[in-house]
Amino acid sequence: MKNLYGYDVLIERFLKNEITALQFQDQYLDKYFADRNPLGEELFFKLDWLFAEVECFTHLPIGPEDDPDFTINEDQLRHSAAKTLDEIRALK
Repeated sequence: MKNLYGYDVLIERFLKNEITALQFQDQYLDKYFADRNPLGEELFFKLDWLFAEVECFTHLPIGPEDDPDFTINEDQLRHSAAKTLDEIRALK
């Protein structure tokens, strides 16, 4: 069984609305930057993709001046988080 180092738990808490999108963003970034675990290539790439999505999240309204390739809202973040959770669980 592959160790997911608590990323699955954090994502699940967000998807269950136990934490807000802003809390998820803060906690995910903190965990990602502090992580020194041997993630392995597959897990790393999936978590790194979500990292990019988390970085693009804004809680502010997205306006015409925002680049749609680099700005996502909460619904899009939830979709990305759910996709990543499914993918990392499939690695187990």
